Amino acid sequence: FLHMALHLGVMEQLEINLPFGIRDFYVKLQEKFHSTHEIEHCIMSALAFELNQAQHEKREFSNEHYLQLIDQSLQ
Repeated sequence: FLHMALHLGVMEQLEINLPFGIRDFYVKLQEKFHSTHEIEHCIMSALAFELNQAQHEKREFSNEHYLQLIDQSLQ
């Protein structure tokens, strides 16, 4: 269920472009990955990591850090 929830969460974020700029990263990821599924998994990995870190560190989810993680995957 978590896997599918992350897919749906990423799709909704892309649809409404929140956090702001995530769509731009999606477009850039299209140059690196060949399928929508691979791109979603890349973004999902960053989302799951930030969710886990925020929970572990007892802090709020950081959109800025989340987008930085996605940006790092472009390297």
